[in-house]
Amino acid sequence: MITQLKLYKVIEHYADLASKSMKDVLLKKRKLATGKLVNSIEYKITMPTTNTFKIKFSSNEYGEFINSGTKRSTKNPSPEMVDSVQKWLQKKKVSVGRGRTSKLRPTKRGEAKSRLRSAAYAVSKSILSNNHPAVPFMNEAKFVDEHRNPMFRTALQNAIRQDINDAIQKIKKK
Repeated sequence: MITQLKLYKVIEHYADLASKSMKDVLLKKRKLATGKLVNSIEYKITMPTTNTFKIKFSSNEYGEFINSGTKRSTKNPSPEMVDSVQKWLQKKKVSVGRGRTSKLRPTKRGEAKSRLRSAAYAVSKSILSNNHPAVPFMNEAKFVDEHRNPMFRTALQNAIRQDINDAIQKIKKK
């Protein structure tokens, strides 16, 4: 029922535009390492009360850190963080061997994996020990609300008008 309302369709359209705008901000600011953050951005529309719609945008857990930035920390990185950095190092084919030109070739069984894990830990520790400025992709996205976008306001007004007219027509048919 709710998804049949023209008002819902307008809200859904603009939520989709805002979601795409967030992704564009990340791409323009070159914050695309693996693509997981960009691909995780989504929204959910709910109707908590009978006369309000709520749009909740979400992304994976580190989206908040990218959006807000991080402050210096003396904590050790979590195993999950080290795992993520390790996957990133592998995807970017970062050389973590001995010396500048060495490849990730093991001299002993498991040595390459151990060096990769050590490098991932070191990078994770560095991330935590430095300030990282915010990339406010959620704030910089071209959010389309009725206060900033007159086209959105007009679309909302027209959708409400059409939904009211449709409801009146249904009542008249009874």
